[in-house]
Amino acid sequence: MKYILLILFLLSLHCPDSYCQEMDKVDSVMLNCMRTHYDRFGIDLDVALDSLEQQLIRQEVIGSADASGIKAYYEQLANDGKVPMISYTPMMDSVIKHHHIHSVVLKDCIYDNPKIDDSTFANSRYQNRQVLLSNAVGKLDGEVYVKVATAILHVSDLETFSLPIFRAHFLLSVITVVREKYLRK
Repeated sequence: MKYILLILFLLSLHCPDSYCQEMDKVDSVMLNCMRTHYDRFGIDLDVALDSLEQQLIRQEVIGSADASGIKAYYEQLANDGKVPMISYTPMMDSVIKHHHIHSVVLKDCIYDNPKIDDSTFANSRYQNRQVLLSNAVGKLDGEVYVKVATAILHVSDLETFSLPIFRAHFLLSVITVVREKYLRK
């Protein structure tokens, strides 16, 4: 269940043009909240994500820094269910250390934010992706990584994978899942 909750943050959906600006507000608030959260600990999130991405490319966990690299990661995971082994780095530990706290911070940034009313949140890409991903995962059989990766592929496209908030959650969840499965416990 912990892995599903981590990956639930990953998904962003298309939206009709009339709703995109409003729906993007939640993703923007979330990404800015993530940046502020990490900044409190002396971590520039954008620099950390770029570094993580380059490490994952060098280690051949992902093939490229674009949306097709993220999609290929999920296709491989959906196909064989094997979480790729990565070499641990101190920077990953620093980012991971504050990632678990982050889920609480996100809730505070959304629920206590006067710019995000109930209607905006209910119609946001974030909320829509949560519902669709939960429904898709619930209908699938098999190992959890295969289920989640298959569900993400089912409700995503290359545009989804190219969104900055999706990239952030993707990179953070990859190193978090790897840490849980392979690194120090």
